[in-house]
Amino acid sequence: MADMAEELSQNYENIMIEKYKNQITNQELHLASNSAKSIQFVEKFDITSLTIKYCFQLDFDASLSKVTQLNINCCQLKETGYIQMMTQLFDLSLTNITLQFPLIDIQFIQNLVNLRHLNLSTNKINNVSSLQELTNLQKLELWHNQIVDVTPIAKLTQLTELILGENKISDISSLHQLNNLQKCDMQSNKLRDISVIKNWTSLQVLYRQQLYRRCICVQRITQLGVIIGVQQPNKISVKLRKTKQTEILRAIRKYID
Repeated sequence: MADMAEELSQNYENIMIEKYKNQITNQELHLASNSAKSIQFVEKFDITSLTIKYCFQLDFDASLSKVTQLNINCCQLKETGYIQMMTQLFDLSLTNITLQFPLIDIQFIQNLVNLRHLNLSTNKINNVSSLQELTNLQKLELWHNQIVDVTPIAKLTQLTELILGENKISDISSLHQLNNLQKCDMQSNKLRDISVIKNWTSLQVLYRQQLYRRCICVQRITQLGVIIGVQQPNKISVKLRKTKQTEILRAIRKYID
């Protein structure tokens, strides 16, 4: 029985190698098929980037020591144990993932300290304390989760891009040290105060915020054009249309003060 199982496993591996060996370009491999049940065959390929989409009951059963960029989207994984051993990763995206239940616990990534980009959007994450040791992160995407407390993110001072839209966040005051931020998205939260942006001296893009009490709607900051829509006073959006980025930021900070 064991010999038969091993033979079946070997046959599966040979079939998958034959199927995908000609689909590798620039050391990148894309799997988008429910036929993939195991990824051990991927170890046979010389790749640094792996994308997996629309695979169900996928057994992520190899550490893939050469892969530095991993993107898994719309997949049902049996477990995440091997991912936590991929400490060589620079770029990790796990979006719309389910295990036996939706992805909530992210402790398995806390040792991936070489990450520069992490995308955990469209899951059910409510605790981000496992992120606080990932101090090399430059881009963090946590859109559409269940996050309330962002305090652990405060330690990620190398961040230049932070995506936190569609969560349950009401307080971002703990993020005052993120002065390398260039782009920030806080859409569809419950923020009541964004005075912390006074400290984000590198900020270039701030996506729309609705501040419930003060009725401020910051739509976007760019170097090019229409920047702010503010309900009170009404003249600010017109006044800032042709101003430079630094003047726009100065105006926002003055208004917040």
